Amino acid sequence: MSEELFKILTGVVIFGVAIGAGLLPLRVGASKRGEVILMLGLAFAGGVFLAGGLVHLLVDGMENFEAVGVGEGFPFAFAICGAGLLAVLLFEKVAGASAE
Repeated sequence: MSEELFKILTGVVIFGVAIGAGLLPLRVGASKRGEVILMLGLAFAGGVFLAGGLVHLLVDGMENFEAVGVGEGFPFAFAICGAGLLAVLLFEKVAGASAE
């Protein structure tokens, strides 16, 4: 198989998967358990982004803090990350309580 044909086939497959995944919520939302399934999907997607940030970006942040001489005895990057997560949670709870 030539390289050009492989690129075209993988492009078509990626496009098909993207279209299928984009239309899936429309089909699932029409079912009885659609809301629960969509909530689980959103939780999974949020976990993927959170894990990406914690695994990849937090280590770089810690190294940058140490490079400028901050955080020699205390992990400031982890503390700021935890405070940010708690702030977002608090904001969601307050905004959700006022919307109800």
